[in-house]
Amino acid sequence: MAKSVNQRLQRDVLRLLTELLRRDVDDPQLSMLTLTEVEISHGSYDATVRVCGFDVQAEAAKSMVGRLNRMAPHFGHSLRRALKKKTIPKLHFVWDESMDKTADMMALLRDIRHD
Repeated sequence: MAKSVNQRLQRDVLRLLTELLRRDVDDPQLSMLTLTEVEISHGSYDATVRVCGFDVQAEAAKSMVGRLNRMAPHFGHSLRRALKKKTIPKLHFVWDESMDKTADMMALLRDIRHD
């Protein structure tokens, strides 16, 4: 039962954060990011939010994640209101490297096919 509640909370947080990112953020670089996953800790104290973007260099990714983490209190406040909860997990944004690895793998497969 607790697992399904946690999964539902993760889905709701992902959906609402995606909406907030599109609606409340004026930064064109950040609006092009995709939120790929929200993982909420067992006690619902922390939430890791994975983000990715297409063709983003490492330094730019680090900068964008830093800006998102600085906006985390705003997002948290909006989530509290939308979810009607007294407390919500503290948001921690991290770069989702799995998408970069997938793109690298696809490029390798294309190279193999062309050889």
